[in-house]
Amino acid sequence: MYKLGLIGYPLSHSMSKVIQEAALKSAGLEGSYEILETQQEDLITRVKYLRANGFQGFNVTIPLKVPITLFLSSVDDIANVAGSANTIKILKVSEKSYLIYEGSPSDSQGITKAVGAFTKYNPKDYGTAYGEAIKKAFDHCLTMKKEGYVPSVVVIGDLENEGAIEKQINWDTLPKNVQSVKEYIPEISMMFVFAHPEKLDLVKTKLNPVLGEKKLIVANEQNAQKALSNHSEALFPKFYL
Repeated sequence: MYKLGLIGYPLSHSMSKVIQEAALKSAGLEGSYEILETQQEDLITRVKYLRANGFQGFNVTIPLKVPITLFLSSVDDIANVAGSANTIKILKVSEKSYLIYEGSPSDSQGITKAVGAFTKYNPKDYGTAYGEAIKKAFDHCLTMKKEGYVPSVVVIGDLENEGAIEKQINWDTLPKNVQSVKEYIPEISMMFVFAHPEKLDLVKTKLNPVLGEKKLIVANEQNAQKALSNHSEALFPKFYL
């Protein structure tokens, strides 16, 4: 009789109990899967509960991915570097925001495929309100940092300012904004792809002093593939030593 569960908060939306118990039944195994809402301040009490009540195993989700590592005898290097025991998220942010990848940080093929699908030249993307999108991305980064992730921002397009002035990039204030975010997320990295050479030079001039060469990746259409590799190295430097 297997006794399994999921800890994290919030979990009211989770379908894990239905899915996992169906999987047990399909495999011909007897068992239960409990949903156990657990906030960070209750983690120690929850771990004691799991041990005392005969749980053979449990899954961990936000916001406990990093705190739970304190109770583990070992964590693989890339999980340590990723800042999460088993999951990373990649979001696309422009006028709208949505998730394009969630999974293992060691799934290099899946990550490359997901990111590659959104780093292809697309004329329809040109003229994006880049300033507005970068602000939204920074907001996502701050939230993801609190959830135990290592955030990074990828800006795709020609970087030409179009549309409403308040939605454009202000190149004079952007370095200060990045520095402010970096105070909360020292490991943050940024990648700019498909812009014209003069725009990429502007990016380097403005942001290299803030982020440094290792955490700022710029690429035109010709070297975008290499930039993806450099971006992975910026996210997981220890893995590439």
